[in-house]
Amino acid sequence: MSRLFACSVLAAFAATALLPARAQTAAPDPAAILAAARSASGPAPPAQNLEVSGAFRMQPQGGGRQMQGELVLRFLAPRRYQRSLSMRLPFGQIRTIQTLDGDTVWMHVQHPAFGGRFGAFRRGARQRTAAQREQLRQRMQARQKRLLLAQWARGELEFFLQPPPGATLRYAGLAKAPNGVTADMIAVSDSAWGADGGPVTLFLDTRSHRLLMMSYQGIAPFEFSRARFVPPGGRPGRFAGGRPPRPKPRTVFVHFTHWRKIQGHWFPMEITRSANGKTFAEWDVKTVRWNSRKLTARVFQKP
Repeated sequence: MSRLFACSVLAAFAATALLPARAQTAAPDPAAILAAARSASGPAPPAQNLEVSGAFRMQPQGGGRQMQGELVLRFLAPRRYQRSLSMRLPFGQIRTIQTLDGDTVWMHVQHPAFGGRFGAFRRGARQRTAAQREQLRQRMQARQKRLLLAQWARGELEFFLQPPPGATLRYAGLAKAPNGVTADMIAVSDSAWGADGGPVTLFLDTRSHRLLMMSYQGIAPFEFSRARFVPPGGRPGRFAGGRPPRPKPRTVFVHFTHWRKIQGHWFPMEITRSANGKTFAEWDVKTVRWNSRKLTARVFQKP
């Protein structure tokens, strides 16, 4: 990417994020630190209603062409979340909408192959029985729900500094960067992102109380090598065993920079994600809307 390690926060905290917390005589109250951060960010909106949109770039971890498009995130209390991503690909523009509406999840895919209509990919559907298709549908729905719950829970921390209900907080120490910036590390554990995901760690500036960085265990998109794409004696474009290798969860760092005050509320206008020392996603925020009257429960209902 053109702006690899563009933000100073990554260079300052990438190493300290993996170091053990510094021993202290009396650990500060993590809930009080989060409350101070919410107060410093501006007047809290009367309802958790937020819509964020902007230009999105994604770089495959295994190499390949950078993909660009537009990303829109929507939040509405209680527990409503929607992620709409439009990507310009070599074979056309594809748009995916993933929605969490309480305990209900649904996804739509829009692509020229469907005649511009919403649909879902059903590879090998003709070879499956009705029972197999139903079993596959249930598995995909359960997986989609786990994914969206994790994204919603992390989004609550990113944009509202609000831990999900039932989450546990732990003060993980004080991180100090070479440039002198210090940050309180708060570990947030919650079942929403799965037992194998580990806690989400927040890095909050001790002076401004802004969220500088967040880390969690996740999988970067397209995390496989091109060298595995053609096994010995195999057909081009096939993986060994017929399936791509399953990537392992890694530490993902999210960096928040270029803050701007919008409707009295401070918001990061550039958000980047990195893993394995490489940036794989950049989001240039263009529009932020708090408490929009157009963002109602109907937006999250399945059409």
